[in-house]
Amino acid sequence: KLETLSSLAKKYRANIYPSVDELLKSQDGHEMDGAIICTPHSTHFNIAVQLIQEGKRRFDESSQAGHRPMNILIEKPITTNVGQARELHRLILERSEAEKCASAGLIGGGVGCFQINHSANFRPQAKAAREIVESGKLGEIQHVSASFSSPLSWIFDDPAMVPWNEPDPKDSEMLGNGFAWGQQSHLVSWIYHVVGKDLEPDRVFCGMTHSEKTGADVSHSSTVLCKNGAVLSLSGTSLLPGNAHSDPPVGKRVEIKIYGS
Repeated sequence: KLETLSSLAKKYRANIYPSVDELLKSQDGHEMDGAIICTPHSTHFNIAVQLIQEGKRRFDESSQAGHRPMNILIEKPITTNVGQARELHRLILERSEAEKCASAGLIGGGVGCFQINHSANFRPQAKAAREIVESGKLGEIQHVSASFSSPLSWIFDDPAMVPWNEPDPKDSEMLGNGFAWGQQSHLVSWIYHVVGKDLEPDRVFCGMTHSEKTGADVSHSSTVLCKNGAVLSLSGTSLLPGNAHSDPPVGKRVEIKIYGS
């Protein structure tokens, strides 16, 4: 089960702050070099905006040569609607472009580095697959078949795990809050990292099943028709028996097949 904030603070000997504002105003906030945003999905956007603005404030108020950047690692999904993701992208580009001349050679235009935690994209298998695609050995990519299953019923089917399995009531664009948000985002990111930007979606057809206890999506299957004629077949489920934290642990099951001309 998920640990409480107080138990984690004791375990890691860390201070607790009730808000990002109070953290940034504290001595810890003044000395921090970066942050990992691993909060419930619907909170990612507002926290990221605050940290980006803090990085820009530090840069603007410093000599630009000796300031402390604010590096950000944000968990997937980056946000829970497309508009918020685009806004974060705009803020990153805005701060970087405005400051790159004055801070040549510094990460993120001198304000800091911003990354999304799709760690599978940096594994040797991803590098090898991307090199094969880029070499042209597969020809033009025409079909991708991918499935992802995880033993996560203990999160998505348990009412006590709110807000990890219920949508944000303030976000009208957030449909569900389950496996697709928490896990399938990894699969889609890996596919586009390896295959590239040519597979631009044109139409999407999807079916989902949801937990009767929480309403979270637990299984889904989708077909994505791309503008260049390629087809993506994606499926995922949290119904894999077991638990990643059990003894012995049960891991994820991932299979991706890429077909070319």
